Amino acid sequence: MFLPISIGLFPDFMSTPRLGWVSWAWIYSFAQIGVTWLLGWIYWVKAKELDKLLVEMQREAGAAE
Repeated sequence: MFLPISIGLFPDFMSTPRLGWVSWAWIYSFAQIGVTWLLGWIYWVKAKELDKLLVEMQREAGAAE
């Protein structure tokens, strides 16, 4: 959400080339893709852990009955 806002508020800075022809907007957008994949992977790992915990809790609840 910050990318469109920063492009709207700071168009001169975001269009300034940083690495050859690559501007800050391109750098930020590629970084945003990486962060999205990283957060998705972290969520996936934690969800697997919580699923195992849920199965164990259900097993214990079934054994207690």
